[in-house]
Amino acid sequence: MGQDSFDIITTEIGLNVKYIAVYDGHGIKGKEASNFAKEEIRKQLIKDKTIISGLNERTAAENYFKNIFNEIQNKFNKYYKDYESSGTCIIAVLIVDSHCFTINLGDSRAVIGAKQGANKVAYQMSIDHKVDRQDERQRIELSGGMVSSERNGK
Repeated sequence: MGQDSFDIITTEIGLNVKYIAVYDGHGIKGKEASNFAKEEIRKQLIKDKTIISGLNERTAAENYFKNIFNEIQNKFNKYYKDYESSGTCIIAVLIVDSHCFTINLGDSRAVIGAKQGANKVAYQMSIDHKVDRQDERQRIELSGGMVSSERNGK
């Protein structure tokens, strides 16, 4: 339905840094939600380019993006009526020097292709956040969320 968006950031955050992301919008206002997340993350990455260019370990990158995602969620919550039970998943790769971080929020998946001899193989780089995984369902419920088979919150 054309609800997705993407972003590629290169020189704006440093010569040694690349950020590639796909935002998978869903719901009635999925396109607006995916664009909102894209623009908010882009602004923050450019603002924090010194921090970004120094990320060299998983925990620091994970904490950085958790903070960004929480800030965006708070902004979504302020304008929840504008998004009509819509949202976005995010799958991104951040490359800093020789470090490659996969950033995932939702059920989108990142894979990387490689050749093994004459065969082409795909390596999964992320874990889908799907409610059929017991740990994911438990995480949602413990944070006050609800898992339902109903569509669009109805």
